[in-house]
Amino acid sequence: MINIHIYYYTIMSKLFMTFVIIFAIASNIEARIRMHRSSNRGYYCNYEFVRNLEKEKDILSQHKEYLLENNNYLNKIITINNCKPGTMFAKNNTKQYNINCVPCPENHYRTATNHSCYHCPEGYYSKTGWSECKKAERNSSNVHTLCEKGKIIGDNKFGIHTLSCIECYKFGDKKYMPYKNNHDTCLTCPDGSIVKYGATLCEECPVGHYEKDNKCVKCEVGTYSDKPGMTQCKVCTNIKSIAYLSTRGYNCNNSIFHNIVETFNENIINIDSILNPLYPFYMKAYHLYQTIN
Repeated sequence: MINIHIYYYTIMSKLFMTFVIIFAIASNIEARIRMHRSSNRGYYCNYEFVRNLEKEKDILSQHKEYLLENNNYLNKIITINNCKPGTMFAKNNTKQYNINCVPCPENHYRTATNHSCYHCPEGYYSKTGWSECKKAERNSSNVHTLCEKGKIIGDNKFGIHTLSCIECYKFGDKKYMPYKNNHDTCLTCPDGSIVKYGATLCEECPVGHYEKDNKCVKCEVGTYSDKPGMTQCKVCTNIKSIAYLSTRGYNCNNSIFHNIVETFNENIINIDSILNPLYPFYMKAYHLYQTIN
């Protein structure tokens, strides 16, 4: 086993030294480019020289990315082959020729096939050194993160953190969730109400409307709804009401305008004499004509 450790350590040491050398060369090239531009400010600048330096810098950057990728790959190999589930290779805390594995932190896990510790998905938790996450009880203090409004937790304990919550609208138009939670089912918006704002609110349809297919619809002419949250409008047969002649009726009582006209006609003055000052003369002439004939 010690030979494997020496092999890993030797490779990592070479990768690290190569990375340091490349970084030093790249820094030197960057400094030369700045110095050349500064020294030639206001004068002729050898742009060909600068372009060559920049090409060298780009090549070194590519080698740097390649070394980083291979270093990460080596870390993966070391972790999978030497660290038990729930732990991972401590690349920054390993002495020469030793492989030190450290436990995954709280609310993280690592299975036998993972190369690093992953964060538990929403609604799940773990203790230090666990190989998988456990689903928390509803509203438990062990819940380290909650799903946002309009979403609930998924059922995959290996789900990706921040991407594992499921939108309530996927379960139907009437499903919603009005607060942060770790629930596995959405709430149901009752009939007469509609779901709004990304499945975060359930709101009753107002008077003069009724609910149909998660939409508030105006009551048609000749119908009305006198309270919020109705699923259908009532029929209105009162010809003196507004609902009898218009949409969005909210009652079937005599309209206030009709009552005002009746009050004028019965108790104060005939409204027709105000609207048409010649009305009395027309009526006298009409009665006289009727008498003569």
